[in-house]
Amino acid sequence: MLLVACGLILGFTGISVRLWWVQIKKHEPLEAEAADLRHVRKDLPAQRGCVWDRNGSLLAQDLTLHDIYADTHHLADINVVRSRYAKLCGLSQKALKLQRTDEQIVDAYRRIVAETIASHMDCAAEELLAMMTPEPGEPAEPIFLKDLNVEEAAAWRAFFDQNAITGVYTRKRIERFRPADDRMIHLLGLVTKEQLDKQGRLLPRKGAEGVEQLMDGILSGTAGYEDVEMDATRSRELPGYAGQVRPPVHGQHVVLTVDMPMQQMLEKTLLEAYQKHSPRKVVAVIVEPSSGSILAMASEPREQVNKLNETERRNMAVTDTYEPGSVMKILTLTAALESGACTLGTHFNCHGGEYKEASTDVWLKDHGSYGSLSVKDILAHSSNIGAYMVAKATGRQAFYDCIKRFGLGEVTALGMPREASGKIRPLDKWTSSSLSRLAMGYEVSATPLQMTMAVATIANGGKLMQPRLVDRILSADRVECQTIEPVMVREVCSPSTAAKVAEAMEFVVTDGTGKSGAIEGVRVAGKTGTAQLIDRATGKYSKVHRAVSFAGFAPAEQPRLACLVLLEDPHAENTEDIYGGKISAPIFADIVKKALDIMAVAPERDLRLTLVPDPQGGDQ
Repeated sequence: MLLVACGLILGFTGISVRLWWVQIKKHEPLEAEAADLRHVRKDLPAQRGCVWDRNGSLLAQDLTLHDIYADTHHLADINVVRSRYAKLCGLSQKALKLQRTDEQIVDAYRRIVAETIASHMDCAAEELLAMMTPEPGEPAEPIFLKDLNVEEAAAWRAFFDQNAITGVYTRKRIERFRPADDRMIHLLGLVTKEQLDKQGRLLPRKGAEGVEQLMDGILSGTAGYEDVEMDATRSRELPGYAGQVRPPVHGQHVVLTVDMPMQQMLEKTLLEAYQKHSPRKVVAVIVEPSSGSILAMASEPREQVNKLNETERRNMAVTDTYEPGSVMKILTLTAALESGACTLGTHFNCHGGEYKEASTDVWLKDHGSYGSLSVKDILAHSSNIGAYMVAKATGRQAFYDCIKRFGLGEVTALGMPREASGKIRPLDKWTSSSLSRLAMGYEVSATPLQMTMAVATIANGGKLMQPRLVDRILSADRVECQTIEPVMVREVCSPSTAAKVAEAMEFVVTDGTGKSGAIEGVRVAGKTGTAQLIDRATGKYSKVHRAVSFAGFAPAEQPRLACLVLLEDPHAENTEDIYGGKISAPIFADIVKKALDIMAVAPERDLRLTLVPDPQGGDQ
């Protein structure tokens, strides 16, 4: 009895010590560990802001969609399945255990679930059953249905409850919806899919390329969270737990300067040009000269292969550079007139179409045997020799300073991802032939956007505007509106100089190499451009492979838009037709005519009068 008493005393003493250790000494860490097992922090993702064009047409929007999926682990768990199957059979769980094994119960329940859902989906039950019993390496949560709206998902959940179905659930996800599908993809960019990190936490979606990346901080908002309590299997949320909640802050909305009808027209026209001429690429940009607003921007092909031999989509109007060729002569003429080196009536000897400078290695040829030409005629006939004579009269320093004022060699303030700066060598790095090369558009590289803005500068009276893609930003509730005002970068030349250059550009279209860029009933100012491309095999300039372009603005007397069209290495039946005046100019005329028609029939509206929140709180 004494030994038993001592044993009992020692035992209860040990239990008491253990209780003290667990309940008092280790209370806080054990309580935290238990909370970690029961409490789960659910992410409340923020809804990404919408993107509209200048007329109020929806370009991108977040939509909440629902999928129906099977949790194959739950469907194989006898503790989850037994109670539901017993209910369907009208038996108690105890009686069911006496009649069938666990494997039989699981197999029978899965078949009932497959047949019940299949009858509601109008598909084969065997197909669903095969998805519920995946082979190794197959998804553990196969999806039965995708892209359901809120009402459809709620109806399915009610159907599951009525038929005692467990192991099959609905799961919501957020998708970026673009009504225009693949159109404007280079300009808009993409949004990454919802993904989980290694700890199972929801990673925020990010903009990838285009406007989605440019305005990611504005559009994305801030995710929230909610603390919930789960059951022992962590499959069901328990009611009544008052955890911490931080609601999400939804993203703001962005209104672009882009005109969607004009964008669609431009993409369609470029696709036709791409199919007809089979170039490496074709790019076009349309801007409003007075504000720098980008009205449309497109390129083909939509998918490119980069230097790493990977397929990608990039906005070639801002990421790719080229040697502008004779379009550069607009800048050459501007520098000469602004410096006072000459006037439009000043004549220069073009040496019969071939010129070699004895003191340097300058050697130039023209396509025609021109003698003495006025500056105006030099631009109209696109004389390389004449352009060099004009640049030589201007002087290297004045010429270089003017080119830099146009913004060549530096990125624009547009801020688009991977925007290229182009390249122009510093004055002290020039060779004896550099001035002759630069005057006609070689030894310099620029993006199509940079050259479009340079032409728009002439149309805008010599004022270089910052390219503008975002017109205004609306708050998440669309109550507040922040307008992004146009910004003038600098005055490149005087209004009188710009007017003279515009006059010479109009003469190019009426009497020079740009006659194919003319539009009936509209005064057009423009300039053709043809530049030889580097042959990848020899590393030298090719006589066959060329970049052809046309840049200009209309109407010349009161410019509403400026446009550039570029085709790199186009094909034609006759190689003598591979020039800017024969390939790019007609495309330019077609685009500008249609764009002016669109601007006339679709005046800009006030977005704040056209966008109204859904009173039901659903998708806009």
